[in-house]
Amino acid sequence: MSSRGGSMNSARLRGLAASTPVFVLGPPSAGKTTICRSIGLPFRTIDEWVPSVYSSAAQVGPMRNDQVDAALHLLMTSISTTDRMIEFAHHDYVSLIDSNLYPELKSCYIILMLAPLATCLERNALRRSPVRVGYVEASWASAHQLRERLSSENRSLEIDSSTHDLTTSTQMAISFMNRILGGR
Repeated sequence: MSSRGGSMNSARLRGLAASTPVFVLGPPSAGKTTICRSIGLPFRTIDEWVPSVYSSAAQVGPMRNDQVDAALHLLMTSISTTDRMIEFAHHDYVSLIDSNLYPELKSCYIILMLAPLATCLERNALRRSPVRVGYVEASWASAHQLRERLSSENRSLEIDSSTHDLTTSTQMAISFMNRILGGR
């Protein structure tokens, strides 16, 4: 089931071309879900699939990387043509892209949400269900490796949620999506 955000911004993206969704990537607590909700287009999040691989009854410790990968597989195999944005954190973005498990990641458009590690850790500590610190750190490092990889390509937008407020971040993302996907 696709999540929906506010409709105020959706109207600004009515002409959005029906093509590959935009992937919103970055470490936990960098603002991925928040920006997706603010934009207001249908989106999917890895969080929808976490209970399938990490039930609260069986929680013995923090989610393992293989459980994250299993939730990601469920997410990636459930994408529909109406999903405009897909968001997830990962512990090794570059290896994931290089693996060819999900070929769409090699050429998709990406909004890379970033924030300083200390900010991500502080925000994570305030979450209802915090992600383990080691995973936040690994995902943060991985997102910065991805940032370096994408720096020579023209298919991404980087937003630092610690320096841009939500309104500005949303406007940046909408402008990017309109430019790359042909919205009016």
